[in-house]
Amino acid sequence: MGHGASFDSGRALLKFFRVNRAGLSDRDLVIFGCGYLGCTLAETAAKLGLHVHAVTRNPETARRLRRSGIAVFEGFLEDDGWHSAVPSAPACAVNCVGSFDRTVEGYHRSYVGGMESIARWSLNGAPGVLVYTSSTGVYGSASGDVDEETEPGPLSEKSRILFEAERMVVDGGLAGRWFILRLSGLYGPGRHQLLDRVRSGDSGLSREVDRRMNILHRNDACRAILDCLDAAPEIASQIFNVTSDVAANRREMIRWLSGHVHPDINENAAPVIVCDRTVPDRVVSNRRIREVLGWRPRYPDYQAGYKAILNGVRS
Repeated sequence: MGHGASFDSGRALLKFFRVNRAGLSDRDLVIFGCGYLGCTLAETAAKLGLHVHAVTRNPETARRLRRSGIAVFEGFLEDDGWHSAVPSAPACAVNCVGSFDRTVEGYHRSYVGGMESIARWSLNGAPGVLVYTSSTGVYGSASGDVDEETEPGPLSEKSRILFEAERMVVDGGLAGRWFILRLSGLYGPGRHQLLDRVRSGDSGLSREVDRRMNILHRNDACRAILDCLDAAPEIASQIFNVTSDVAANRREMIRWLSGHVHPDINENAAPVIVCDRTVPDRVVSNRRIREVLGWRPRYPDYQAGYKAILNGVRS
């Protein structure tokens, strides 16, 4: 499915996000990185009445956002060319940039290089609130129950880069307030790789590692960002895990998807997945963001999220 397919049309999505958002209306919002999550955020924020300025390296995304009336700078976040194209000292800013590519160099370029550019820009006027979308990957090989106080296990090179970018937010004085959102694996409209593999009958599923998976619907991630931007002034800068309420067992998830996509196949015939103790098996807690911001996922488990996706595909 093409990149444009990740956008939701219309009223239904706006209704999903319009929950006491009057306080955000008419504010300047700068969004760094408009990929799968950032595009939804940009279009939704514009509909909610914010003045949105987007920085994206994707020409197709730039054209689409401009058609929605959003001011766009097309270029790379790690460069400084965008500094004069967006307002200084905006009320809100969100860094949800994705990696330039899958290499370690691509990670460093986008996450650390991008944050360094934001730091230089903020010297001329820092945003009131900065939200950075990080990843639960910063917990490395940590297994079991995980919350924001959990010490990470050994980190891969890429995880170390994500953690370095976080520390730049925490220590860098880049905004009046900051929130770091450690997102679990995103899925949603236009991004459902596991469902696609089940639909295609991918034989490789039988060799998958069985583990608990922490996943998050894209719309719930977007809502968490808006909750941070709209947080009461007395709520201090902090880190939040953002994930669905229930961790998904990968074997059960594949069986469930198989039963909905191929109902004629006996459930017992679904792939039996091997176990690999070298892969982290953890349950990430979202308790802090629920208690501090009152955030609640619309899709608390994979069944709710994938039912919505399947209904959308069928219609």
